[in-house]
Amino acid sequence: MQKDGKKHIAILGSTGSIGRQTLDVISQHPDLFEVELLTANTNSALLIEQARAFNPNSVVICDESHYQEVFEALDKDDIKVYAGMDSVCDIVSDSTIDVVVASMVGFAGLRSAVAAIEAGKTVALANKETLVAAGSLVMSLAARHGASIVPVDSEHSAIFQCLQGNYGRDVEKLLLTCSGGPFLHKSKDEIARMTPQEALKHPRWNMGAKVTIDSASLMNKGLEMIEARWLFDMPAERIEVVVHPESILHGAVPRRRGDSAAERAGHARPHTIRPQLSATHRAQREQDIFPPSGADDLLCPRHRPLPLPGHRPQGAGPGRQRGMRHECRQRSGSGRIFAGENPVLGNP
Repeated sequence: MQKDGKKHIAILGSTGSIGRQTLDVISQHPDLFEVELLTANTNSALLIEQARAFNPNSVVICDESHYQEVFEALDKDDIKVYAGMDSVCDIVSDSTIDVVVASMVGFAGLRSAVAAIEAGKTVALANKETLVAAGSLVMSLAARHGASIVPVDSEHSAIFQCLQGNYGRDVEKLLLTCSGGPFLHKSKDEIARMTPQEALKHPRWNMGAKVTIDSASLMNKGLEMIEARWLFDMPAERIEVVVHPESILHGAVPRRRGDSAAERAGHARPHTIRPQLSATHRAQREQDIFPPSGADDLLCPRHRPLPLPGHRPQGAGPGRQRGMRHECRQRSGSGRIFAGENPVLGNP
């Protein structure tokens, strides 16, 4: 934290989906966060617009052919303009930056994430490929340099929060949920006839094209399993993926003692961004994230109502009811939500 009492944020890939949502969170909390650095690959127009709105100390356009355009547009705004990946890697190590949001798409995000880790920064990681390609290297570097890696991806963020404190003891396995995407309940023959346009129509999420296609094929879950293996130092055989079309539970941590911790949230990502910017484990939701029709029940794939254990615990205040994690004990009735025979979070 800087002298002004705020966390100063670098957003690598600010023009992408995660970057835009991060800026939206920052705009809602100007007393908590300050934008220090924005970067983009080729979207110079949006980068210029963002820079004028948030007045960062620096911007970097990675595609050097757009440098002159960005420089001329921001020349009178007292914003430093740089070009190229070397500039990104140099600036993220600056002492004025507290948190680096690593949201560059694909393998291109690895180098800048490593630079931030080597500088001992808190890295809010929204780039799967960083850990898929170099998980062992990245985690060992983080340990060596005292860097914190906190996941932004909703499933890993959910598990991260579930593992805090006593909940992280005696873990049996990790559960990653998935909606099933646009091809859920389709036969193999039907899927073979699907077009890219149909694959891009995700029933739950509004994401970039690559991530949406990976979601349709479930390739993203394979990547997320690898990511979870490194983030949480968990053997692959203790990481499971379960289909949960309603996407209310994003992740869960069953323990050997028989209870489970789960994080429930809505269909938007900002609830995973704010706590990671704050480098805290929990953040109270500011509005009910459930639609009114779905506030009382979880719907399993067979569309039978299934109460969530502890959804409205006796004497709990609104903050407890609005998306906060619950300890779901395995007991008779609704408490069997994590038992193997249950279709919501049962055996895959």
